[in-house]
Amino acid sequence: MGNSEWYSAKRILSLVCLIRPLIIKSRMAQRLGAENKEVKRLRKFLTCLVTTSLLLVLSGCGSTKNIAQISTGNFAAGSVSVVQPSQNVSESRTSTDPPNSSSTTNTNESQEKSALLSSMDLNTAAFKNRGDLAFVWQGLLYVLDGKTGEVRQLTNSGKAQHPAWSHDGEWIAFISTNSPTGNSGQNWLVRRDGEQAHQVQGQSFSWSPTSDVLAASGTDGLWLVPVDGTPQLEVKGSVSSPYWSPDGKSIAYSVMLPYDKNKPESRSEALYTLTLSTGQAVKETTAPGAGIEIAAWWPNGKGLLYWVDPLHSASLAADGLGLMSLRFGDAQAKLLTTGLAYRDWLSVSPQGQLLMVSGGGRMVWAQKSLTIADRRDSPDTWRQSCANRHGLFC
Repeated sequence: MGNSEWYSAKRILSLVCLIRPLIIKSRMAQRLGAENKEVKRLRKFLTCLVTTSLLLVLSGCGSTKNIAQISTGNFAAGSVSVVQPSQNVSESRTSTDPPNSSSTTNTNESQEKSALLSSMDLNTAAFKNRGDLAFVWQGLLYVLDGKTGEVRQLTNSGKAQHPAWSHDGEWIAFISTNSPTGNSGQNWLVRRDGEQAHQVQGQSFSWSPTSDVLAASGTDGLWLVPVDGTPQLEVKGSVSSPYWSPDGKSIAYSVMLPYDKNKPESRSEALYTLTLSTGQAVKETTAPGAGIEIAAWWPNGKGLLYWVDPLHSASLAADGLGLMSLRFGDAQAKLLTTGLAYRDWLSVSPQGQLLMVSGGGRMVWAQKSLTIADRRDSPDTWRQSCANRHGLFC
């Protein structure tokens, strides 16, 4: 098969993928008992689209990309996936472009960026003088300046997740992934102005509360990554879920213990704390046949909250995990409540109260309660004092 035939075949395949959702829509209209007039209109549109597109593709004069843009008109809006404007610019550049075409490209990129930002429907006035906001929209990382209302795009590719500010507010750490499921990725750092973006060690991270140092963990260990300087390996092995103590002097993390490769469900994890000044690591507890996800430190630094994931099961985790409270030195942890393992769903006050969303089930809007666990009566234990399924305080 020659090159021209190969490209034509690719275009035809792309066209088939393009019109498939429209065909499905036609069939659904029939099954739902839509009016015959509407069904005939859809079929007529498909016939015209297929006929015209095949003539263009087979003759080499057409492009499935352009056809996709045309088909997002009145009838097929929302039924096809339109190529992002930034991709159109890069793909249209060829070796035959004139040397001064870069200025035209920059102008187009500026216009496309303005259109992209306007499509966010972002109310910048609501953030006026409320600080700066790092957020992810359609997989890309942005920063909203609370003073000027300016929105700056920081990434151009990949899928950004879990952005977090450094102690001085000049850097943002995030996880970048190209995985369709988003289950794996790499730690990245970027300045708030979009400069000096670079990948760092690990697949999970936690910022120090007192300095611009990142605790990064992954399959190769636990690293301390300063924004300026050389990363330092603190712990070797498969490490996950790093979390700084409130005073910035210790780091809690979990370690995968050795296990039988033929019985992966038997994997156990241990919970450790590392004192940075001495380099001493202490095993606080072990979860037999389960994973550990650290939720938070006690405000006084004398214990930890963490979730236990039996059998390392993603399905069980999706339905909610038990939130455990461990005082350092105790033989066993205590179960506080059950809920989805989202760190953003709990907050510990300096006075010793834990506010959290509790309740099982993977539906985030169903069977959930706003719960308070209090430590004021007994500084070394937590007591669940309020739970209301209607989201109100008792």
